[in-house]
Amino acid sequence: MPRPALIKDEITALSERAGTAALELYEEGDLDAVSMRSVARQLGLTGMALYRYFPDGKSGLIAQMRVLVFRRFEKVLADPISGRRSPKANIVKIFQASADFAVANPNLYRLMFSFTQDADRDTGSAVHAARRACWKPLHSVFAQLKEEHGLTLDADELGHLFVAAAHGLISFHLSSQPYPERRLSRLDLLLELLFGGIVTDGLKYLPDKN
Repeated sequence: MPRPALIKDEITALSERAGTAALELYEEGDLDAVSMRSVARQLGLTGMALYRYFPDGKSGLIAQMRVLVFRRFEKVLADPISGRRSPKANIVKIFQASADFAVANPNLYRLMFSFTQDADRDTGSAVHAARRACWKPLHSVFAQLKEEHGLTLDADELGHLFVAAAHGLISFHLSSQPYPERRLSRLDLLLELLFGGIVTDGLKYLPDKN
């Protein structure tokens, strides 16, 4: 007799439980500690039973892990935003929050941004959607910055440039590159240099006043 088809809500719930269990194993060790069998054991299932939820095996499981971390990162970026602060101050807060997250959770940060899967290029995948969603708080603040200062650059392009700069500094900090005593401590200087080129009166990114 064939097994009954899985219900969508059941798939979602079990997938998230599996992703959470896999993240716990990953944080205790590394990706080698994550397997279909080890995660199934955490859930009280057999390895074969878990394949019903993750037909792609471990790669699908890792994708679910990354979705959960992207969602967590989205909340980290959204929490510092305050309507009482200027857009510039909110962006500084967001970047500081992302740096704090990376320093406290380097393996999770690498899992999001240093680990590439086919799902990253698949615009219909949950990974792709979660990655785009995590940057929404930042892009919304850049939209406010654009409106407040009358900037001619696209808000999403501005957000992308700032993310690239901050991610470069954070990645450098998490690496084994030289000058360890002067790496992430200069996030404030990087932001000041970048912001100085965008929101200071008279610079080329501001519209012509004439």
